[in-house]
Amino acid sequence: MTKKEIVEEIKNRIAKGDVYSAIDLLKAHGKGIENELVIHSFKYSDVLKLERIRSLTREEINCEKTKICWALLELADNIDIKVSPQFEFDLSPGLEDALALAESQSRRDGKTKTSTKYFFAALRKLKPESLREILNEIEDQEGLPKSISDEVLAIPRTLSRSRPLSNCLADSVTQLSEIATKSAPIEVEDMFIDVAKFGSGKSVRKLRKNGINEQVIDGFVEKYQVEIKRRK
Repeated sequence: MTKKEIVEEIKNRIAKGDVYSAIDLLKAHGKGIENELVIHSFKYSDVLKLERIRSLTREEINCEKTKICWALLELADNIDIKVSPQFEFDLSPGLEDALALAESQSRRDGKTKTSTKYFFAALRKLKPESLREILNEIEDQEGLPKSISDEVLAIPRTLSRSRPLSNCLADSVTQLSEIATKSAPIEVEDMFIDVAKFGSGKSVRKLRKNGINEQVIDGFVEKYQVEIKRRK
């Protein structure tokens, strides 16, 4: 999507009353506005709660909603679009394929960005040789999400160069790009280990809940002698 298309879609969602959806789109594409979006999201939730318990008049509720919508529209008009990490940086064919598979499943599920959950699910399905033993160990501890379906695996796939990634994936690519080169691009094992160690989303929290912390992951890397790039 171009910047114009993104802004138009955000405004359309606000006009339809899909405020949370508009916030998600702003969060996916806007740079440096995360804190403001969190505040507006909480404010909108509070207004909806007051509406449910009828603590304010209809006029007061509409006034508060309008204030939030105008603030979001202002953010949209002045949005600084994030550069897509997969467009800006060099990725190995294996990593591109894993991200493309994750993207296919996320699109099928109606998501606007490729999340860490889908990336982990894609790796569970593809089982790249460099990660096979580690993924098997994590599977045994029930630390991974459900695998990508065979149906989606069979669909021809190409990695989009403009689709946003989850914060965990985007941060990993950005960090690893500082040491990657065209002749030594970011590999699938680099990104999986990095996200598993430094991510903070639901999929990484699931790893932690199942006892797979940074030390355990480093132990797997040493045990199976996996060569990886490490963020600075």
